[in-house]
Amino acid sequence: MTSRVGIVAFAFGSPASILPNRFLKEAAASVAFKQSARLILTQKELPFPSSITIVRFISEAENAEPTLRIARWAIEEAIKEGLTRLIVVAVGPHIWRCLRDIRWAIRQNKKAANIQVEEADLRGNTCAHYLYPPICYSVESTQPRSRSALAWWPRELLLRCMPMWLYAIIAG
Repeated sequence: MTSRVGIVAFAFGSPASILPNRFLKEAAASVAFKQSARLILTQKELPFPSSITIVRFISEAENAEPTLRIARWAIEEAIKEGLTRLIVVAVGPHIWRCLRDIRWAIRQNKKAANIQVEEADLRGNTCAHYLYPPICYSVESTQPRSRSALAWWPRELLLRCMPMWLYAIIAG
């Protein structure tokens, strides 16, 4: 049985025009093409050409949505679309939590038990090196935590060390 593949692309900061998000968009589009993915699940911060089927996480919140909330949404969409394999694209400092949150969302949803998750293989991708420090941070981001490693890591380490049940409550 062939898998039905989807891409989950997590933005890193805002707006769409900052370099990390432009490179994430290119990387996700490249992975989607190579894997014959049916669609890309993403946020408004990652604009894609109309030739790719996109399902966007829509939020009216002023602040960035928690990664876990986006992961839960992505799993719901994957179930609706009948996807059995999700490939996650995110910047280096964010990928660990993106994968953890997607896997948590799968465990919390009985309908998602058959969905497999993996990190995108970006070897050979021309923009892959832009997704890792120090280039992946942007002083132009409207989200202070994605502007530098110094701004990112204190919060990130706290979120990684937090018990998942507590993190899930905070993320909403």
